[in-house]
Amino acid sequence: MRSEKGFSLIEILLVVAILGVLSAIAVPKYLDYVASAKRNATITNFNTAAKVIKGSFGALRGGKKTLGEYIAEANKAGGHNPYFPEEPAFREGAAEKEGEVGIELILSEGGGPGSNKLVITARYLKTDPATGETGPFTDTNEIKF
Repeated sequence: MRSEKGFSLIEILLVVAILGVLSAIAVPKYLDYVASAKRNATITNFNTAAKVIKGSFGALRGGKKTLGEYIAEANKAGGHNPYFPEEPAFREGAAEKEGEVGIELILSEGGGPGSNKLVITARYLKTDPATGETGPFTDTNEIKF
């Protein structure tokens, strides 16, 4: 009588099938989680930029600081682009690619109060619930002064 050690082909195939089912469930959930985290980080950067700019608006309007200085400080303080970590999160002008928060100062010539505006835009990927398709989405916040 011979005693053989090891696994049969059926046992190995069963384990492979179970791992396949588990990975078919886990991988899409993980990718959704990562996309959601990146989107939320971009929205947090957007909200932070709006609060900081509104909170220190007098210094910007009074010419004590330039918009570029605010953006440099925000990036230096840890603003990072969740989609492209090697690039800064904040930029002057409109947001052009995912994860960016664009801050744009639009001054009208000779305008009175309320004719100038500061436009803050955030660009991120968003899934349309109706179609299930994912594409770029832009949030905008305008501050008139």
